[in-house]
Amino acid sequence: AGIGEVVESRCDAYKVGDMVTTLTGLQDYAIIRDDLFSTPVVGYTDPLAVMSIYGPTGATAYFGMKGVGKPQAGETVVVSAAAGATGSVAGQIAKISGARVVGIAGGPEKCRAVVEDFGFDACVDYKAGNLSEALKEQCPNGINVYFDNVGGDVLNAALGNLAHKARVVMCGIISSYLNGDHPGPSNYVNLLATSSTMQGFIALEEWAHFDEAFTALREWEQQGLLVHRETVYEGLESSIEALNGLFTGANIGKMLVKISEPGI
Repeated sequence: AGIGEVVESRCDAYKVGDMVTTLTGLQDYAIIRDDLFSTPVVGYTDPLAVMSIYGPTGATAYFGMKGVGKPQAGETVVVSAAAGATGSVAGQIAKISGARVVGIAGGPEKCRAVVEDFGFDACVDYKAGNLSEALKEQCPNGINVYFDNVGGDVLNAALGNLAHKARVVMCGIISSYLNGDHPGPSNYVNLLATSSTMQGFIALEEWAHFDEAFTALREWEQQGLLVHRETVYEGLESSIEALNGLFTGANIGKMLVKISEPGI
């Protein structure tokens, strides 16, 4: 997905000068069908917020957490890849819902950002030792909602700590995108033992309802309840480095490539 300025339009809904998010490539100019546009915020002042919160990333966090996870006040929510773009927003949505939120991230710097910048109640460093035991310590009454961006061993550790009738939200499997090997979780039997559910979702299937998500996200941001961070690479030539960085944990918040200044 990308953000761009409309420089020519044959559609009445979009005027020259409008800023829109859309499904585009890494390019200076793109010709896009009008039904693939979304104008998330009118009169916004921060293009970084548009990409971090009001684009597909924010919508993914919104529909996954609110539509599938459905956190309730007083529940415990765990989010993996919590320092990343989707995880950081998903966790904040759970906090807004009144839940206690525990993140999973890799390394002290990311764990600090998860707590201090994104407002999670705690963060577990999966690189620091036994993840299952660390989750048990942070979630003594079990996990009510687990928002999974990782799969693999991290998913197994979370499944081993589910509360009764927990909801597991399948958002991503970053641990195995590169090798293509997606082994089934060995702890899946705990879904049965705890009467829990595990459900996947595709945010783009909710494209017609993106305005609903953006309205809520905008209100929360304006109230100071939702913050964002970005890792920005400059220039089209940095695209490969930025893409590789997604799989090596180089980013905190949204990974962006800035192609050009507005008004080119």
